[in-house]
Formats: sequence, structure tokens, C-alpha cells
Amino acid sequence: MLVTGATGFVGTALCRALVARGVSVRRAVRHRDALTALENDFVTGDFGPDTEWNLALRGIDTAIHLAARTHVMRDAASDPIAEYRRANVLPTIALALAAINAGVQRFNFLSSIKVNGEKTGAQPFTERDVPRSEDAYGQSKWETEQVLVEIAAGSNM
Repeated sequence: MLVTGATGFVGTALCRALVARGVSVRRAVRHRDALTALENDFVTGDFGPDTEWNLALRGIDTAIHLAARTHVMRDAASDPIAEYRRANVLPTIALALAAINAGVQRFNFLSSIKVNGEKTGAQPFTERDVPRSEDAYGQSKWETEQVLVEIAAGSNM
């Protein structure tokens, strides 16, 4: 199983739980850290639409994509939505297409509740709610969801 974002908050806990259950995990990491490196790690650098995924996906049947540019407080980017698209949408498209080409059977993408909005009101959000993202991060996650639905529909993944 390939896990991107494996050294983040969610990824660290997920990888620990998977390994405890005997699952073979290949972590896609930006750089090799001598203190936390695992034998099966795949170093990607800062990944983007041009990241070469072939070796990382070799022999993988499931990919869990957690890596993302998340909430940036006091974002200094002149065009925040463009930065979120560059960091979240485009790399995810590239990874999903590479996964299809590598024969990956299942691609799990961690989106965000921010796709639905900032507040639920009287009822919790459901999958039937109309997305109402209010910031660039939520918008990039919504856009990524839509592209992944299209990509998956035309594949065996």
C-alpha cells in the first residue's frame, strides 16, 4: 500500500495502524529523515504534476493520498487558489493517472469537510449537501474530488 502525506498528522497515525495490522506500507515522503525513515520509503521531493511515480507504484494495489497543501494562516500568495490548485489538484491528477497506468486497483483520496462549508447549522453535513466551500483550500479539495470522479469513471480503478 502506498501512502502519501505519511509523515503528517493523519498519515503518521494511519501508517502506524496499518503496520500494526501487518500491512506492507510504502510511504511517499518529501525527503529521507534519518530518525523516521523506513526501509520501504519512496522519496518524492516536493511532488507536483511532474513527479515520477512509476517506482513508487510498482507492486502497489492500493494508494491512499493524504498529502496536500492545507490551511495556510495569513497566506502570502498573491493568488491563493492558484497555489492550492498547483499543490493539491494537479499533483493528485498526476498521481491518479500514474496509479491507473500502474494497475492500482483502489485510490483513496482524503478530502476535507471544508468542501461543504464552514458551518452546518442545525444538521450535520451529509453527502447529499451541495458543496459550499468558502476558501481556496476547500475549493481545491472540491475540484480535486470532481476530477478524480471523472478519472476513475474511465478506468478499472
